[in-house]
Amino acid sequence: MLALDFADQIASAKSAGEVGAKLALQVQRHGYVSSACRAHLPGRDGGDVRVLFRNWPERWASISDQNGFSPNSITIREARIRSSPFTWHDIFAKRALTSADRAVWSTAREWGWKTGLVVPVHLPGGGFGAITMASRENGLDDSARTQRELHLLAVMAFERCCELANVRATDATDLLSERELECLRWVALGKTDYEIGIILSISSATVKFHVDRGRQKIGAT
Repeated sequence: MLALDFADQIASAKSAGEVGAKLALQVQRHGYVSSACRAHLPGRDGGDVRVLFRNWPERWASISDQNGFSPNSITIREARIRSSPFTWHDIFAKRALTSADRAVWSTAREWGWKTGLVVPVHLPGGGFGAITMASRENGLDDSARTQRELHLLAVMAFERCCELANVRATDATDLLSERELECLRWVALGKTDYEIGIILSISSATVKFHVDRGRQKIGAT
């Protein structure tokens, strides 16, 4: 019933910020005092990041922006390849952190952040969204039931924000040149740059150029 009530509330929202404020009230019930929502869309120049709402403390938002934390953070990289919610601790337990990742986490801990939850939402065409929730408390309820509830609320909030902010899914193949698409299709079949070069009668260096350009456009690793 809570999910249906929330759906009714955000249906009448007039802006993505208003949706974010309503979501903030719900996630606070579970100990998450801050939240943010971004859409990562593929584009010809490497993609576009749209901030749909951000309920961070002003000072933390400033630190994050100045250091470029959000667009390149390990949580965003993880959201790109996951479909279900995950906590910050899930990442740290399973992934090797780069020096940049450790610097972000160290700054976050100094600020007072202790735990967080990220809900990925994938769009047709290669784009995705990430709804991040953060807390200054340890030991929050991260049971499967709680994560399912937050997952449902976050997905509904993201979809409504996309409607209000006119965020549209893009067909990633429309962004690619014919040669880029051709090379990436061979990559998907397991071919190396050298093998693709033989197939297409071009050099492996040229293949790498087209693959890298195509990968950049659709935001693929």
